[in-house]
Amino acid sequence: VGPVGPVGPVDPVDPVGPVGPVGPISGIGTGGRKHSQGI
Repeated sequence: VGPVGPVGPVDPVDPVGPVGPVGPISGIGTGGRKHSQGI
């Protein structure tokens, strides 16, 4: 399992939206359209 990638940009219009998509290997989604992706 790879390391967790950097957090993506936050969408100011939907900062409290649903959990973002999980990265291809080990990324973890967070609130709104913000997300991180595994490397």
